Amino acid sequence: MIKCQNCNNTIDTDSVFCKYCGSKIESEERKYTILKCNQCQAENDLDADFCKHCGSNDLIKEEQTDFEFLAKYARFF
Repeated sequence: MIKCQNCNNTIDTDSVFCKYCGSKIESEERKYTILKCNQCQAENDLDADFCKHCGSNDLIKEEQTDFEFLAKYARFF
């Protein structure tokens, strides 16, 4: 969840427009959280306790912007 810069209401992270005031949500406001292994850099499910690739428990949460997220996953759309 993020806050609209115009009206300060809480909205869904993937919103393009605020459902309360209709303001366009700038892309830098939208972030996607990923869980990345600090050892092998593999991305994991957010509820993972261990890396699915190497088994390490050294997992860190990272935020990505729309551009970073879409650049990685554009081939799936």
